[in-house]
Amino acid sequence: MKIAMRKDTSKGRKTTGGKTWDLRVFRKTAVLAVVVICQDQAFSSSQEITGAQLSDDVIGENLAKNIRSTYQDCVDRSRGVTSRVHDCTDVELLYQDVRLNRAYKKLMTTLSKSERRDLRAEERSWLSKKREICFPGDEPAGFFLTDAAVCEMHEIAERATELEKRVKK
Repeated sequence: MKIAMRKDTSKGRKTTGGKTWDLRVFRKTAVLAVVVICQDQAFSSSQEITGAQLSDDVIGENLAKNIRSTYQDCVDRSRGVTSRVHDCTDVELLYQDVRLNRAYKKLMTTLSKSERRDLRAEERSWLSKKREICFPGDEPAGFFLTDAAVCEMHEIAERATELEKRVKK
């Protein structure tokens, strides 16, 4: 049975079967559930990690963007199962989003009025670029959704790191 679902992106709401959901609340609830699942897997899993080991380049890239090692540990434990990789990514995406928001707000407090206006315009441009780069397609499913989430997580982590460096100047 399929349920007709309509997304109203301008208001951040989704309508399903006559009910309207606030996507921000829905996403936060889903992410909290994922955090619990990943933490449970981290503490209960005593099995050896299998699969391909990361290259030094990927590890270095993740460190440069301040992507936590717990993300890669979670991905390794997922054994390539798309839904589990997506769950790991959602947890890290939430963390990186918090980093970005904190850095943005902190940087805004150090800028003049015209510099704040410039930063807002820069942020809008970055958001547009991120949406374009990480677009999962018109009818995404499975791997394409996970790939888009990983892309978004990396873009947000990179932007957060960039803004954090500007705050320190």
